[in-house]
Amino acid sequence: MIALQAIRPGKIEKAPSPTAPHPRSELKTPQIRAFDRDFERRCRERRKTIASYQELLEKWRAPVGPESVLPFPKNLIAAAIYQELLDNPTCDRRTDLEIAYIQLESFIPDEEYCILSDFKHVAALALELAATGKPDKIFAAVRLLKKAKGDSAVRIQERISQKMRGRLKQIRKLCQEDRLAFS
Repeated sequence: MIALQAIRPGKIEKAPSPTAPHPRSELKTPQIRAFDRDFERRCRERRKTIASYQELLEKWRAPVGPESVLPFPKNLIAAAIYQELLDNPTCDRRTDLEIAYIQLESFIPDEEYCILSDFKHVAALALELAATGKPDKIFAAVRLLKKAKGDSAVRIQERISQKMRGRLKQIRKLCQEDRLAFS
C-alpha cells in the first residue's frame, strides 16, 4: 500500500517509507551525522549514569552515605541529572529526578562520613550512660561526646543541609524557566 503525501494536480508523490532515510537526511553533512551519533551516545551514557544512581537510592536506607558507594563521581551524576531535566522538562520522572538531584548532597566524602558515623555511635553510648541518672555516668557521657568531634559532626550536617537547599533553589529556578518557555 502506498501512502500519499500530497495530491497535486497531475502528480502523486509517495510518502517516505518508515525504513528509508528521511529525504532531508541526505542534506546532512558527515559532521552533522557524526554530531547526531555522538549526541545519542551521550544521552545513552547519561541515562545509564542516572539509572545506576537511582538503583543505589532504592537500596540505600541511611540519610547520609559515603561518596565511595556512588556508582559514578558525584559531579558526573549531578551533571547527568541536570542535563536530563534541561533536555526533557516535561518527562514523567521529573519529580524523581529532582529528588535524586537534591539527595546527591547527602553523599559526603568518606572522611566526613566516618566522623558522622563515629559520632552517631558515641552519642548512642552517651545516651545509655546518661539514662542511668548517675552523676559519674553523665559526666562520662559528656567527656565521650567532647572526644567524638560533635562540633565537627554538627558542622558537616549543617553543610549537607545548606548544599541541599542550594540544589533545591537550582531546581526551582530551572522549573520556573521551563514554565516560562512553555507559556
